[in-house]
Amino acid sequence: LFNEVLISDQAVNLAKPFIFQIEPGNGHPRENNNEHRLISLYDNSGESFKTGKDTSENQVTIHLREADALFYLFDPTQNIRIRKESERVQQQSMNSYKNIDDRQETILSEALSRIWRHRGLSASNKYDCPLIVILTKWDSWCHLVPDVSMADPFISQPGKGEQHLLSIPAIKQASKEMKKFLENYAPNIVNACENFAKDVIYIPVSSFGSRPTLGPENKAMIKPSEIRPIWASVPMLYALAKTVKDILPLWLKSPDDATRAPKNNRQ
Repeated sequence: LFNEVLISDQAVNLAKPFIFQIEPGNGHPRENNNEHRLISLYDNSGESFKTGKDTSENQVTIHLREADALFYLFDPTQNIRIRKESERVQQQSMNSYKNIDDRQETILSEALSRIWRHRGLSASNKYDCPLIVILTKWDSWCHLVPDVSMADPFISQPGKGEQHLLSIPAIKQASKEMKKFLENYAPNIVNACENFAKDVIYIPVSSFGSRPTLGPENKAMIKPSEIRPIWASVPMLYALAKTVKDILPLWLKSPDDATRAPKNNRQ
């Protein structure tokens, strides 16, 4: 996903941005304020961080130095220790997922190293923007973290009808459990992230909400009628809350204390 542009008469490949506009919808208390924000997202595959991929003619990751937040997708089903433990606990094969090709630690280390260089950080400096580690396919390995609550992290705002607050404590509590989980099965992921950034959060998600089944020709399939995403929007909402002042109403108290709404969302 790249665009070729001319810079000083030289053809250069740059990552393609995906630009979205968000603005208050109908019924929002600020719908008449003519407010909107542009969000620019970039999608870098693991191959972008292979040696030799980033050159003066092929600047596929240099945009990351300007990022206000980073998303790193970690697939637990591709980690051999997690997969074996999941199969042992459930007494069920995970053959409906693709074969293990676990280069995730290597790719993460190279990605963080490259961002470090692009931003000109010294050895004593840590990355000062949010690093959001997204643990995918939650529905497939959730039995390994039975104590985490995955209830929607939204709290109704008293007297505000359908308006809700994003519960930061609920997200951080889930993150705490996810960090423990990774420390048990993939400690190098945690070490790399924590050594790189000041602000690291671990968020489990599921795009489909159900495991694939094997269909004709032994191919993995998902039934559309069974799609129930879990926390799919939470990483983006958390990133917005951390990077754009007052864009979202936030709940900053403990998850069990829903007695009153906060006055603002400053953290």
